[in-house]
Amino acid sequence: EVMHVYIPGYVEGTYRRRNLSSFALIYLRGEGAEEKALSLSGSCSSGGDKLVVESYPFHAKHLDHKFAPTRDADNKRPHVIFVNGYDTRLPLEHVKSILFEQLSKCGRVQISLYEDEGFVSSEAYVTLVGIDAIEKLLQLSGSNEEGWEKRWSGRLQYATRLVSLSICF
Repeated sequence: EVMHVYIPGYVEGTYRRRNLSSFALIYLRGEGAEEKALSLSGSCSSGGDKLVVESYPFHAKHLDHKFAPTRDADNKRPHVIFVNGYDTRLPLEHVKSILFEQLSKCGRVQISLYEDEGFVSSEAYVTLVGIDAIEKLLQLSGSNEEGWEKRWSGRLQYATRLVSLSICF
């Protein structure tokens, strides 16, 4: 399952070749995901380039020097996630508080959540700043951290591209 795709230096709707890297980080999960991805190494892409696929765990540091030229700009970009999966019968402030407590572990967050006819809206609109925040969120997603469940069913919006995300409590 593809959880998120990150192309350092890429900005939706623009062409910034001088800063665009020749690599991408693709966050996968699921049984056999790493082995399946690694099996693509040596094959050719649709553009005719030979693929080199390497495993790069979240806490790895050996490629950080390649990310550096684009990292600063990518960490200034806001990212919007839509979070769902919580009990909409809970009080609005309680839901906001729990979302803030969990998501602020990833970085600076802003949460918009509304109440309609006594029920909390089924989706919270959350803004996180920087690719580092998204990476922390992806790490937290599969953790046994209290308040999180391993089931994901919402959307992580990265420009116009959507990837799954949800929390339950």
